[in-house]
Amino acid sequence: AEDDIVLVWLIQGEEWFEFVQVKSNQLDQLWSVAKLCEQEPGKDGQGPGACIVEKSLTHDRGDGKCRFRFVTCREPHSDLAVLKLALDDPARTRQDSGLAEVVAAVGRRVVGFASENGNGAEFWVRMTVWEYKASITDLEHENLVKIDRIL
Repeated sequence: AEDDIVLVWLIQGEEWFEFVQVKSNQLDQLWSVAKLCEQEPGKDGQGPGACIVEKSLTHDRGDGKCRFRFVTCREPHSDLAVLKLALDDPARTRQDSGLAEVVAAVGRRVVGFASENGNGAEFWVRMTVWEYKASITDLEHENLVKIDRIL
């Protein structure tokens, strides 16, 4: 498996791959830049493994365009709030949105790591959307609204 979920979108005639990470574990803290960039234990138990950002970036390879989605049941720290906005939301790219600060913070922690396509922390931040769903009830209500709109 590439990731928890891989969505394939056709956007303006181009195929995009969206790699979705679903984190349902109940942390005793808010999601933060530090948590996203925390080195997980290596598979062999020897030395550090990759962090969440690095693992996501490994999917940026080949000719396909890619983007990322992070779905959690715990809200991210306010420093990451800009990632809750859609990629095409004008508020996300405003100078005072906080996006540049997130890019810088992740870049300081994931130094020198790049995907096969040569993209690093800035690409990951700019191409990531964060979805926060506190419970299954949130999803049910969201789906009921969508069904009502369709009907």
